Amino acid sequence: MAEFDKTVRKDSLLSGDESVKVTVSLRYLTRSCDYKIGQEQLIHSNQVLIGRDGDCDVRYDDSYKTVSRRHASITRDSGNWILNNLSGSNPTLINGRPIRKSWYLSAGDIIQFSIEGPKLEFIVRSVIKEPVAQPIIEKKVISNEPKDELETVYQVVSFCFPFIGAIIWLVNMKSSPNKAKTACYAALLGIGISFLLNVLVGAY
Repeated sequence: MAEFDKTVRKDSLLSGDESVKVTVSLRYLTRSCDYKIGQEQLIHSNQVLIGRDGDCDVRYDDSYKTVSRRHASITRDSGNWILNNLSGSNPTLINGRPIRKSWYLSAGDIIQFSIEGPKLEFIVRSVIKEPVAQPIIEKKVISNEPKDELETVYQVVSFCFPFIGAIIWLVNMKSSPNKAKTACYAALLGIGISFLLNVLVGAY
């Protein structure tokens, strides 16, 4: 368990709100092996090692004599980030004050490795995520107008057959029994065709 200073500050840096994205980075106030002054290094891992050693994440060259090989580390602790002093001979400072072992970092803290040594600024940014646009589902309405028009035509045609046959039968019933008989057959045929057309229309 790390030993913290009595004056430790603890600020929750990571938001529990899923709509807010929090990024943590280090701004270089002094050049390093890999970054120039003013550039930022985004923190992706849960631990950042700082020093002159070749495997450090923040590397300083040998011109910084007071920076130890493994001088300090920044580690993630749930919703917070902790600065740990790893050097036994060279101090690590926060805002000009040396820490003994560990310190909870706050946004805007200035980290320095030895007095007159290189500096970093601890940066925390919160960005509100844009809501994911919900897909628009268009309801396709299938029109039955062509079917309705066709059904009307069938009904008119099917009505005409028996109607015309009945008129011919009535006109010729007394004067021409043969024509009346033919008209009667035509009316019956019309009724059959009418029934068949209505069945077909209903099927479609």
